[in-house]
Amino acid sequence: MKIIASLIILGLCANFCYAAVTTTSQASAMSTSWLSNTPTKVYSAANETDAAIWNQRALASPPTGAAAVGESEVIFGPGTSNDTAYVYGFIIDDFKISQIYKRTLNATIVSWGNDTNMASVVKDDSISSTTPAEYYRTAVGPGYLAILSIGTDGTSTKQAYLNLVSGTTATEYKLTSVSDIACTTGASTTTDLKIGNIWYDKESGAFFYTYSKSVTSKTCTSGSTVAGSETVANTIYLGGHYANGTAYWAAPGLSLTPVAADHSIGSLTAGGDNWLNATNIYVVYKDTSSSSNTIYFTKLSKKTTTTSAETFTALVTDDATTGATKDYIPLSVWASAHTFGIAVYCMTQTGTTGTGTYEPVLWNYLNGNTTAITHSGLSYTEVTGEGGMFSLSGWMLNTGYTLVGSWGTPTTATDSVVIHKIGTFFANGTANQTGSTLASIRGPVSYYEDGNGTMWVGWTDVDTDNSATYAGYLAILQNQINAGANTLSTVLAFVALFLASIFAF
Repeated sequence: MKIIASLIILGLCANFCYAAVTTTSQASAMSTSWLSNTPTKVYSAANETDAAIWNQRALASPPTGAAAVGESEVIFGPGTSNDTAYVYGFIIDDFKISQIYKRTLNATIVSWGNDTNMASVVKDDSISSTTPAEYYRTAVGPGYLAILSIGTDGTSTKQAYLNLVSGTTATEYKLTSVSDIACTTGASTTTDLKIGNIWYDKESGAFFYTYSKSVTSKTCTSGSTVAGSETVANTIYLGGHYANGTAYWAAPGLSLTPVAADHSIGSLTAGGDNWLNATNIYVVYKDTSSSSNTIYFTKLSKKTTTTSAETFTALVTDDATTGATKDYIPLSVWASAHTFGIAVYCMTQTGTTGTGTYEPVLWNYLNGNTTAITHSGLSYTEVTGEGGMFSLSGWMLNTGYTLVGSWGTPTTATDSVVIHKIGTFFANGTANQTGSTLASIRGPVSYYEDGNGTMWVGWTDVDTDNSATYAGYLAILQNQINAGANTLSTVLAFVALFLASIFAF
């Protein structure tokens, strides 16, 4: 009897004897009308094995220095073959990525949508890292995770880094070698780096990324006393590395001169002009000085021999003269097979500051045009406060393209729930499926294409007590967004483009 009782207690503790944590319940957060299969749970801190990896603070007796993957530090991505997927989680300690966890999944089992006991899990790997990461962005490619980060190099000086994760290895590449001159006597400099974005380019098999550098120069007479005025010089960098680590352009990357070098650079982003085989890269930023507040863009050839870009062109400027204040923020450069766009978030406010009516709307500048399409259908009209738009993702369909925009909710200052809206469009920008809510969710959401041309979506449950991850889910969002580089898919895409043009309005 005692033995049986002990076994029962042991069995219960194997599943329930964990620390009391408050978690979100988001397994059904994604709209089933958009998903192609039932979401599959791929990790969960509700069991001892996964808690030891993903969130040790969820254990009944957390070890000293218990570690947990932060709620935002989870990324889903494709394997090198269609039957493999990965979920990555990393731990940031003292503004450095100290550990990267990588779970290999059987994507075929996940695609069935009937795995209720995590049979899709193949193995777990733990990868060491010491990459500084005060700020970071991520991107995935087949079998790879890329992390672009900015952090201090052991001194007060910031540097830019690229970390490529593959197999059981994380390889760090230091992109900059900034060395400031202290303000003692004579000339001195102070450098600040700001992160832009990073993305994977299918045709070249390379990760491209952007960041900016601001150098403040002054002359010191003695100590910290400054003689005369300071000067500021800003530079934009576009870099690239193949997935194997070889530099696409020699570090620190191509140097691009903004319209006004002494004006601050904000919301820097870039992307290719085609989902399958981009010819050019478009770079976009906002001049955030009070005398400008203008969004500029340029383009340059993706060739490895490229050394410069076209002159930056004005796209749109904040407007406070029309009776309704309009503020603009560049979000992304997205691409399909026949259409690409510069996505801009437009916040229109009428009435008194702080109490007026806000109308956050997504604008798209298609195929290099400087006139926006404003009827994207992805505006979030429920926002009545300054609920900002966070991001815009876009990818191809054989009939055009898909857009997903994310908005923050205006409920409270600490509310972390984000609304994701999705819509599909023909190649000429005409709406195919009207924009609707995909999810209202807290935590990261990953969209990625596998080698078979299927778009997947991954998301999480959050341990809100510890701002850590708790569980992860993976599902197919859209089947065969890209049927592959074959004649049939090319013909179908052309027919879709032709029909979209006929019925455009």
